[in-house]
Amino acid sequence: MRTPGSWKRNFDLLAMPATPVTVPPVGMDVSAGHTSKKGHTSRNPVDWSYYTYPFNLSGHPCVFLPIGLASKGMPVGLQLVARRGDERTLLAAAAAITRTSRFDFGLQPGGPG
Repeated sequence: MRTPGSWKRNFDLLAMPATPVTVPPVGMDVSAGHTSKKGHTSRNPVDWSYYTYPFNLSGHPCVFLPIGLASKGMPVGLQLVARRGDERTLLAAAAAITRTSRFDFGLQPGGPG
């Protein structure tokens, strides 16, 4: 039987979705159709960000990258998680993905923001 931390012995990084749903549209508290484990529409951010908070609590370095758009045009994110203290590997992988990714939001230099 594997222990929860056993992935660190065999892999440099853990790659997973940043969230189980796409981001909600502006003005909406939660993503449409998302339900909590109890089966009701959830307004609790932990219910729709449960892939991220375990690593915030455990001290593992993480990075989130936009990697594409879902069918309705909302961004989809990738979460990479490294061993504690291995920010170098994490940031190198994030930089390589960003460099080789063809994804862009269509923003131009000097645009909004």
